[in-house]
Amino acid sequence: MNRAHGMMIGFAEEEANDLQFTLGALRDTVTMLSGLPGKKVIVYASNGLPMIAGLDLFYAYSNTYQESSAITESARYNMNRHFNSLVSNANAQDISFYTFGVGGLENPTLSSAELGTGQDSMSANLGMQNYLDPLRFMADSTGGAATVNTNDFTLGLEKVGQDFFTYYSLGYTLHQSGLDKVHRIKVELPNHPDYRVRYRRRFVEKSLESRVQDKVVTGLMFPLNDNPMEIMVKIGSQGPAGETRWMVPFNLSFPLRKVALLPTGEDYVGNVTLFLAARNAKGDRSDVVRQSHEVRVKAADYDDAQLRRYTITASLLMEQGSHNVAVGLLDPVTRNASFSTTKVTVKE
Repeated sequence: MNRAHGMMIGFAEEEANDLQFTLGALRDTVTMLSGLPGKKVIVYASNGLPMIAGLDLFYAYSNTYQESSAITESARYNMNRHFNSLVSNANAQDISFYTFGVGGLENPTLSSAELGTGQDSMSANLGMQNYLDPLRFMADSTGGAATVNTNDFTLGLEKVGQDFFTYYSLGYTLHQSGLDKVHRIKVELPNHPDYRVRYRRRFVEKSLESRVQDKVVTGLMFPLNDNPMEIMVKIGSQGPAGETRWMVPFNLSFPLRKVALLPTGEDYVGNVTLFLAARNAKGDRSDVVRQSHEVRVKAADYDDAQLRRYTITASLLMEQGSHNVAVGLLDPVTRNASFSTTKVTVKE
């Protein structure tokens, strides 16, 4: 009994760790797609993801040894908050999940080569639903669709294609808050109760800075060519900051005529916000560096300044190897933003 309990806990721990790794990778994928325009979907194929790691084992153990406390113990491995985090992130980035349960049509009570005999019907059914319900949850909560417990995925794949071209676009007046704010959405068809409506359950109103930051993160995977402020990025001299790390400066310049300069006393003053991030060849991504910079020009030099470029400098601590670097510059007055991507090789 003790040995069985130890094996059950060991399996639940391992499955929970594997799930967190999988959901973390999905969250990273969602984040990378955040700055892309238009309708975005992620097609995810799996034989299932557990909402509660090892749930079927906890029920089988409880039934076998008449230990009802095992059911309570399973709550330690409830991964609901991790799925909610993934779904919230996807909704914030306007991404829908289309999930496919590739385990095929299943009868969980039948015997298998692994078990030799049929499983207890309750624990077997709970186990199957425990793996398939999260696929449904990911799809339903983001306006996508789940195709599970079937051997024919044709209709599910056709639905993905159709949803790109056949859908309703609904809008409503939104009083801009200028902040990152979640709005709940509910769509009903009172005159057609027999119809099933698929839609995103939440809409995230994003601040201008958040939208620029999202686009910088996307620039680590996809080249960015949106540059109305005519920014230029040059890499400075790298300096050692440890055994395997180097401090890499980036000099970003832009024409002063592209920035709003407002009269303040005897000067003209503007402000810009710089966003900077890097991603190495292994896929590891840095946090986005955010810096605010004041641009100040003497009133007497204003006309000449319109013909000059202004340079600001930021640095990243980077490991040896090849990196993709994305830069964004925002003028909060004009609400203009420019983006640039470049490759950097840190000394080896």
